[in-house]
Amino acid sequence: MDCRRVVMRRLYAAGAIAMGLVLVPLPSGAQGLVRVFGVGVPGATTSRWGSRNTVIFNVRVRNDSSDAAACLIRVELDGVATSSASPITTIPPGEVTLIPVSVDVDLRGIASGGDRLHFSVYLLNARREELNRFSGTLSVIPVPLAMVPDLSRPDLLRFSRDVAIGRIGYADPRGPRGPGFVVVVKNRGRERWAYTGDLGSQIGMGTPESHIEWSDRFILAPASLPSGLAAGDSAVVWLRLQPITVKTSLGEMRMVPDLPAELWITVRVFVASSYDVNPSNDALYYVLRLNSDHRVAESRTLPAPPLTVRVIPR
Repeated sequence: MDCRRVVMRRLYAAGAIAMGLVLVPLPSGAQGLVRVFGVGVPGATTSRWGSRNTVIFNVRVRNDSSDAAACLIRVELDGVATSSASPITTIPPGEVTLIPVSVDVDLRGIASGGDRLHFSVYLLNARREELNRFSGTLSVIPVPLAMVPDLSRPDLLRFSRDVAIGRIGYADPRGPRGPGFVVVVKNRGRERWAYTGDLGSQIGMGTPESHIEWSDRFILAPASLPSGLAAGDSAVVWLRLQPITVKTSLGEMRMVPDLPAELWITVRVFVASSYDVNPSNDALYYVLRLNSDHRVAESRTLPAPPLTVRVIPR
């Protein structure tokens, strides 16, 4: 141990004794000065009773020491879920580092319990020893009990009429159909889907965890839900980027605008149908960043708030 650390520890001990405090030994090295600086979760409501979602906790860790620190994060939701520990991250001295942690929040077998879930974020060293913790609450959408299937009855494990959005992808604008997004729709209900409904969408700049500025320049044409889907079947729906009117020296022209490169773009796609009885899987966020060649550089999918909440008899 170098002389500076010895001096700092003796000063710390002397100060604690002078103030009449109980001295708790700090972990060795830099770890005693590393702590959770803040936790961010999506600004929109992030989970729903009676559903299962992946929630991203953006944990910021601050290292106030003069040494690099190796640490990892674990997240616990009271009575609901515990995340796997994140990979070990090295925090440089004097810096704040963002560590995202994915938590599988399964609320399908739990009755609605209000609009908040308490969580704890644990900062661990490389030996899995706790160094610090941070507590907060996660927003949850309350759902009437009529919307939650009775998991004790095998015949009610699925809703009768339930169309879900399974996946969203970006279509290369140089393809035969031009720019837009492909959406995979699945019939998760017990009945054949032979009802009317549409897929709606929004495009904005930013991310759900920060802020989204919804655009009136980038608009996807709505599309009808595929009809005749048997239980368990999927179909692909094309959402086309609509052209806009642009003024030029030659007059007004109709053209399809290019999505911006090197900016975060969020696409929200949702089911709009009065026949669907399970809104918990009706909407997704697709967050992407395009490179200068307008190919996808990064992308991810998050749960999104549905269009509305409706209780409809089965």
